[in-house]
Amino acid sequence: MVQLSSFLAASVQGGRVQLDDAAQTAQGRGVFGRLKDRIVMGSDQIKESNLKANMVFAQALAGEYGHKAAAAAVDRVIGRDYTATLDKAKIDKMVSVAHGLSGMGKARDQARNVCLNSWPMVTSGLSVVRSGHSAVAIANTLSPNAWSHGKAYVSWWPAKSDVQVAHNRLLASLPGVGRHFAARPGMSAAGYDSDRGDEISKDTNRNLQRGQVARDILRAADGFTHDRKSDPLGAALQAHAEALDGLGFGEDVTREELQAAAGFFPRDSQERVSDRTWGAGAEKIFFPLAGRNGEHGNDGVSPRTSLFGLAEHDMLADANQLKSDAAQGRIGYSMFSTTQNCAAVAARSLQAGGSNIYVPFEASWISEDPNKTYDYARELQGAIDLLNEQAGSVKAHCASAWSKAPAEADTIAQLRVALHARAHDLDAYDQTRQQAQGTAADQRIRGLGADVGHARDKLQKAERELKGLENTIPAMEKEVAARSDRIDRAAASLEARAENLNPENTKEVVKLKADRDSHDKNVNALNRRREELSAQVGRKARLEQRIPALRDEHEALSGLLNDRTAFPVEAAQLKLPGEEGYYAAQRRGLQSCVDGLAQQFDARLQGLDARQQRQLAPLSGAVADLRAAVDAGAGMQALMSKAKPLVETLHALKDAAPAADLVAMLAAGTLVEACEVLVTLDQDQHA
Repeated sequence: MVQLSSFLAASVQGGRVQLDDAAQTAQGRGVFGRLKDRIVMGSDQIKESNLKANMVFAQALAGEYGHKAAAAAVDRVIGRDYTATLDKAKIDKMVSVAHGLSGMGKARDQARNVCLNSWPMVTSGLSVVRSGHSAVAIANTLSPNAWSHGKAYVSWWPAKSDVQVAHNRLLASLPGVGRHFAARPGMSAAGYDSDRGDEISKDTNRNLQRGQVARDILRAADGFTHDRKSDPLGAALQAHAEALDGLGFGEDVTREELQAAAGFFPRDSQERVSDRTWGAGAEKIFFPLAGRNGEHGNDGVSPRTSLFGLAEHDMLADANQLKSDAAQGRIGYSMFSTTQNCAAVAARSLQAGGSNIYVPFEASWISEDPNKTYDYARELQGAIDLLNEQAGSVKAHCASAWSKAPAEADTIAQLRVALHARAHDLDAYDQTRQQAQGTAADQRIRGLGADVGHARDKLQKAERELKGLENTIPAMEKEVAARSDRIDRAAASLEARAENLNPENTKEVVKLKADRDSHDKNVNALNRRREELSAQVGRKARLEQRIPALRDEHEALSGLLNDRTAFPVEAAQLKLPGEEGYYAAQRRGLQSCVDGLAQQFDARLQGLDARQQRQLAPLSGAVADLRAAVDAGAGMQALMSKAKPLVETLHALKDAAPAADLVAMLAAGTLVEACEVLVTLDQDQHA
């Protein structure tokens, strides 16, 4: 199969792109090739060559971006004229469209991402042919349990509501266009499928349904013809009677009518949403959410961290605020607006997540539109992906440089080890919290069931042991008291015998000594028994204290299991005991680490010559700004804004000539790692 890269390379040569004689590679004909083709080949041969090139190119495009995106791209650029000349302009346009429809951005396959869905605005002169639409989808599928996946959709439309919305009366009174400035109640659409359906007209939707049903009936009729049915078309119509309902076909549908309807195919990005609904697919641009992330693959999610991205909790908070403001009439919908149309609200959502850190958004004077928001998103996606790529390059460079680090970097190395230890501890704590909060609901419920059973077994074992001790201890106390009484009497008897003993009576002396030895053994045995009794009494006291705790543990686990089973999402919001204190302590530790690394950087800088200090001056400023932000308790967005110049400067310096000081570079590179941990910590706190 000819690869897409072959067509891209051939298109650079200019002129018509065609396949070689073996149909193994694409080749550009150039200016002279085109002249030769016109002289040597006839128009029919050229059309046949173009048809073959277009078909193979469409296959190559589908292999790269999927069949839906490729079909839409071909339809948008060359339509049904498959014999059209394939050249660089068409190839670039089709690749761009297919790329957009399949999704641009390295975050496309990531578990936590934001997607801008864009339907382009189409104009003709000063007229708007199609207004287009913009929407933002926030997705968090990092957990392996589908029920806990977080999703939000921000798609601004006019709503049918009695809410009173304030608007600019001067603009609303403009003749001709004033109604487009008038504000109506606004609302966010339910989801992507709703938007897809709204992006084609009712007539188009009906015609697409008619076309699909007509083609199905004609295919069925052809099959019945092969089966020698007496009335193949009638049999096919009867089999599809329910599908025909409501599509405007008469009672006696003719083959000609079906053939006319069957000619209406989906165009461009039109696709089926459900059995009776068609829609238009959006061009998609993906951005990563900052913090913990992962890439979906055949083996599940591969963990990774995104230092740069958008702030999920800020975007979700803004989405909730938007809906609340709409319900109160504080924001509405205006087709022409810099704040209240779909494009403006989509841009607002991106800015809430921190997009201005990477690419400042320039508001329009009169109205935002989907094409402008799309262009902004393209630039934003490129900036974020580039920064994450640079951060990865800086970390890889520093990781390899540690093998050549001099002794002066030992303190930095120790701080780096402590930083990694905190990162691992945060990972372990996050996993513990996920289990406790039920983000792995199915497994956790089974695990909780086992925990409940284990707690019940421990409680029952302790209760059985206590019950045994309650029976055993009184018997032991009675036994010890009796033995003690006997020993006391024996001791008194031995003492009396000793007082009356005749020392010259050897037999009595020997017998008394033997009786005393036996008495001592009995005393020792009694003492051991008393120790056993004391241990049993102590064990009983400890069990009496432990059993209520075991009972509370069993009841708590049972209650948690019941809650988790009945309301898994609500139960997942539970916090671990001491969670806030834990995160506060981790933040203090990370702040101390950043301070230490910044001090090491400054100390190293002071010992360098003037040329080296000038070379590292931009890096010194970035380090100082980051340290000040961390000391001030900066949140995720502020951290990313300070990490950006740090990474950019480090990336420029890592290949500088002459080489920048290694120890200073390692200190600053470790600060990049610290930024990742701080961003992850902020995400964990808001998760």
